[in-house]
Amino acid sequence: MKTFTLIMVLAFGMGYQGWAQVNISAGGTFTENFNFGASATATLTSSWKADKNTTVRTVGSYATAGTSTEQRAGNNMSSTAPNGIYNFGAGEASTATDRSLGGLSSSTASKSVNLYLLLHNDGTSSVNDFTVSYTVEKYRAGTNAAGFSVQLYYSADGNAWTSAGPDFLTSFAGADPANTGYAIAPGDTGYITAKTLPVTLAPGSSLYLAWNYSVTTGSTTTSAQALGIDDVSITANGTSGSGSYTWNQTGTADWTMPANWTPVRTSPQASDILQFTHGSSCVITHVPSQAIARMILSGNTGVSLQSEADAVLTIAGEAGTDLEVPAGCSLNLGGVHAVSIALGNGATGSIGGSLAFSSSAETANRLTATDPGAITFNFGSTFTAGALSSGNPFGTASLESVVFTNGSTLVHQGGTHPFGASQPGSVVVFQTGSLYKVTAAVPLSFSGRNYANFELDAPGATLSADGGNTVSIDNLTVTGGTLNFNMTGTPGHSIRGNISVGAGGILNFAPAAAGTVTFNGTCLQTISGTGILSAATNSTLEIANSDGIDLNMNVTTNGHLKLTNGFLDEVELHPHGGVAGQLRGLDEAAADVVVAHERHLERDAALQRVAQRGAVAAVGHGHHDIGVRAAFAGELPAHLGADAIDVAPGDGAVRPGEIDVFKDAERPPLLLRKRLHAAQAVGVNDDD
Repeated sequence: MKTFTLIMVLAFGMGYQGWAQVNISAGGTFTENFNFGASATATLTSSWKADKNTTVRTVGSYATAGTSTEQRAGNNMSSTAPNGIYNFGAGEASTATDRSLGGLSSSTASKSVNLYLLLHNDGTSSVNDFTVSYTVEKYRAGTNAAGFSVQLYYSADGNAWTSAGPDFLTSFAGADPANTGYAIAPGDTGYITAKTLPVTLAPGSSLYLAWNYSVTTGSTTTSAQALGIDDVSITANGTSGSGSYTWNQTGTADWTMPANWTPVRTSPQASDILQFTHGSSCVITHVPSQAIARMILSGNTGVSLQSEADAVLTIAGEAGTDLEVPAGCSLNLGGVHAVSIALGNGATGSIGGSLAFSSSAETANRLTATDPGAITFNFGSTFTAGALSSGNPFGTASLESVVFTNGSTLVHQGGTHPFGASQPGSVVVFQTGSLYKVTAAVPLSFSGRNYANFELDAPGATLSADGGNTVSIDNLTVTGGTLNFNMTGTPGHSIRGNISVGAGGILNFAPAAAGTVTFNGTCLQTISGTGILSAATNSTLEIANSDGIDLNMNVTTNGHLKLTNGFLDEVELHPHGGVAGQLRGLDEAAADVVVAHERHLERDAALQRVAQRGAVAAVGHGHHDIGVRAAFAGELPAHLGADAIDVAPGDGAVRPGEIDVFKDAERPPLLLRKRLHAAQAVGVNDDD
């Protein structure tokens, strides 16, 4: 997105028929909560307008738009609600005081609904840019597979519109189960929070904004979701005495050359706002140690910063986001000397694109902040600590100052771990849905750490996770390389999601002393892949998930399998012919142990729970049983008579208390396999 400068002074009374504008000047903030009452035909508040048209994703004209809504809705919005411009209520449609403005499409009408706002700079200085926040609320689900979106646009005249880009796009996934409202509306909310709209507004000039509601892709608008906007906040940025400078070079150029900035930057100040908007890649050399107010990238611009000596860019901060790298943009700290970016008190950073340390020599680049939550890596963003990185990329001092949100990724190729501080303290926070991806033989920090998703993708490398303080992980993936999970301690460590081991991966649970890994997710967890997964003697794998574990790969364990809650689905014991030998530490004789698929079977009605076809197989000794869920592919041998069958009703899976029959036995590894074969069941004569 290129910086858009508005220098036209618009005459009052032009086009918008006397509908009042919102006056705003540098440093001012405008807010809107749509408190226009509960009427279906509510009159919009000053300077707001709305219209609808029959073309998807198309903005109309501010001049010809209307000044009232057409419909209202709130809780339990009807599946047959009419299309049009809506006055939504967060609660009962006729009484709710918290309102929002939006629309609903139908098959042929209201394919776009547009919500307009007119701003006018009534100050004496230019607005450098705007900080914009608002919510998008969902009042009805829709089965339309494309989903529906709200995209912000801006204009100098209210007719020719420019998209504000992906930072101002809110989309809801399609294919909802039904075209129904919510018992408590709204049923879902999207947030645009403190995003920078890089539009410069001269004194006396006006800016038009338009929020376009439409189907996300395609042109089919049936079975639509109903969306509205609310909680609008717009701040005009432009501190007195500050200057806004735009980099005007592509290729390689010198930061310190005044003419490389527009306007010419002859006297750098700590209040300067630096913008990079040209839409191509550039290398900027001779970056000095310098204090600035803000650094903003936009329009798919790529910037690589290099210095002739170690340098620190200190971003002091102003109104709005102070370090902005939106989706499509990239910021690299490179060269042979360390370039660091340090955000001061109150300063914030928002990364939607990519940020990387990509030096050509071992270099201690840093990205640091002072306040908790000051730097956020947003959905789709990537941070890469390159192969020649050195030390902790986010420093060691300011705890929880860097946050990786859902859908963001940290790629670790070099340097020390990103947590920085000694556990349990951490400079970085990994929120649910974020990914920490290791692609080289780098030191790991697991002890006392909280991850979201973790992936090892380093073919040929062997990494070890050591320590005894609890580590928590959501999804654990080994795509390539070997991960030795050597964490000790009981009750131990938590895996809340799935395990996947790819064809080039090996995952070993191999603590030097007793160590427990607990599967304690809140929904069915899966263990899958075509790689190798094993557990050594000191390892205990505990299932504590009431929804169970779905085993879709072979697992070899010399350790313990403990079931606290839930079940282990689709499992068999192997090798079956060696079960008697494996049980020799128990008080039963070998003659009391049978394997259902062997040629000769002991006909004994006292066999404890030997399964028939399609039922459950179980091995039992005293109070220690192993339950095995088995959908047998074939018939039991004909000579296994009905008098030898004792099926426990409802015993469809391994249940609590049915594990550890092998705990007293000397045994070779127990192999849990993902595929079941005909009539593979085991029984023990329970004669004690």
